[in-house]
Amino acid sequence: MNATCYNITANASVAAVPSSADWNFSAISRLVWFILLLVLNDSMLLFLVLHKTLRTGFNVYLIGLLSTNVFYGVLQYPSEILEALYMHWWMSRGACSLSLYNLWVLDSVTKHMHVLITVNRLWALTFPLSYRNQHNTKVACLLTVGMFS
Repeated sequence: MNATCYNITANASVAAVPSSADWNFSAISRLVWFILLLVLNDSMLLFLVLHKTLRTGFNVYLIGLLSTNVFYGVLQYPSEILEALYMHWWMSRGACSLSLYNLWVLDSVTKHMHVLITVNRLWALTFPLSYRNQHNTKVACLLTVGMFS
């Protein structure tokens, strides 16, 4: 069974082998962003998780956002770098579908985490007494976990 994906025709049981990698500006910039994303997000995430005094209600939202960024970097950036290197998608349709699914899910989770942080800040500014009495780390953890599910 033959399958055509973008500009490659290959047997569905064997992935097409790319001819050569082209280290263009797009591939290099994605690789640099990938390294920066992992180093900076991981260091900030470890800093917030390891220091117990920093585990406040608001920082739980930051931990969730940083975790989403790390998931995005680990799951999505390698395929984007490979696509930029070879200027086409050379893996199977299943890998293409998985990459698109990861892109859509992680992108939506990232946007929802930003909305959650915005609503949290609006609640704190609009109803400060209610926020102080009802918001705590447990509420923040539940909202963050709910955002991931």
